[in-house]
Amino acid sequence: MAATETAKFDKRQVDSEIYPVWERTLSLITIAGGHVEISVTIDLNGLLQKIIMVVPATQATGQSATLTIDDNAGNEIFSSGAQAEGDTYCFNVNEPLTGNIVISIDFAGSVGTANHTTTVYLRGV
Repeated sequence: MAATETAKFDKRQVDSEIYPVWERTLSLITIAGGHVEISVTIDLNGLLQKIIMVVPATQATGQSATLTIDDNAGNEIFSSGAQAEGDTYCFNVNEPLTGNIVISIDFAGSVGTANHTTTVYLRGV
């Protein structure tokens, strides 16, 4: 189980009253052989507006993956539902978030004998 996060901020104006546009890129690596939910906790303070989930094709064909996001109180605020492997999915949301946010990816079964990376992009203001 491994996860990495990359943060980008786009300050289009210097004025302190204008909020920057931000993007978080999460790489969630599903380890071969077993069925394990992968989670990463990030600190976030802003309005989440777009979620992009890139589900890899796995060796165990016919798999689906579910992305969930829990807020700082442990409430599930987003679930992608089961999404087929080997495709990219975009979701428009409008969720104010603050504090520790948990992002999880869960494949319906084993992904086969190789590691697979699911990439999740979170964008907002």
